Amino acid sequence: MPKKSPTPRKKAAASAAPLAKSASDRVTYRELRNTPGRVWERLAANQILTLVADGKARALVIPVDDGNAGDALEAYRRGRAMMAIASMRRAARASGSAKMSLAEINNVIRETRAQRRRAERSAFGPPAQIIDLESSGDITLVVDDRILSEYEDVLTRPRFGFDAVEIGAFLRLAEDAEHTIGAPLPFALADPDDEPFLEVAIAGAVDALVTGNERHFRVPGGRLAVPILSPRRFLELLAGR
Repeated sequence: MPKKSPTPRKKAAASAAPLAKSASDRVTYRELRNTPGRVWERLAANQILTLVADGKARALVIPVDDGNAGDALEAYRRGRAMMAIASMRRAARASGSAKMSLAEINNVIRETRAQRRRAERSAFGPPAQIIDLESSGDITLVVDDRILSEYEDVLTRPRFGFDAVEIGAFLRLAEDAEHTIGAPLPFALADPDDEPFLEVAIAGAVDALVTGNERHFRVPGGRLAVPILSPRRFLELLAGR
C-alpha cells in the first residue's frame, strides 16, 4: 500500500512557455549577445533552447533548416492554438460555462454580435462621421454654454465608458466651435431640455439641426424654419444624394 507523503505535493500550473528541462537547455540573453557562436553550435546539435531573461523563460529557440522554416512556424502556431483551446476548456470547467446548453451558447453569440454592431455604429456610424467633418473643418458646429454643459454631462456618464482624455479632446473641439446666444422660443417643445438646441439653431441660422430624435422637434400646427435631420440624412444631403 502506498505511503502518504508527509507533506502534500504542490501542483504547479503549466507555464505558457515551456521551461528548460536542464541548465544545458537554457540560454540567457547575455549568452546570445556575447557568445552567439556557442548558441549556434548547440542549435546545430538539434538542441531546443529556452531563452531566459531575468530568471524567466521568455522564448523558445529551435533549430530549423532553411527550407522548412515555414513548416516549423506553422507547427508552432498550431501548437499554440491547441494550448489555447486546452486553457479555455479548463477555464470553462472552472467557471461552470462548460455545462451551458447549445441554446445558451447561441444566445451569447447573438448578444455578442449585437454588442459589436452597436459598437461599430458608435465608432464608425453617421454621428462619428459628422464629428470627423467638424474636426477637419468641413462643417461648422454652432453651440452655446448650455449645449456644451449637456455634452459634458452626457459623455462623462459611466454607462458609455468613454476615456476621459478623449472626452476632453472633443469638448475642446466643441469649445472652439461657433458660439451664439439663442432667444427663447415662442412655443414649447415636448421636452424643455431640447429647446436650447433649437434656439441656438435659429439664432445661428444653421443649415440643419442634426439629431437622432427628430420627433422631439415637431411643432403642432406649423413648420420650423430650420431643417431637422437625422445624422444619416444630413450626410446624404451633404454628399448631394
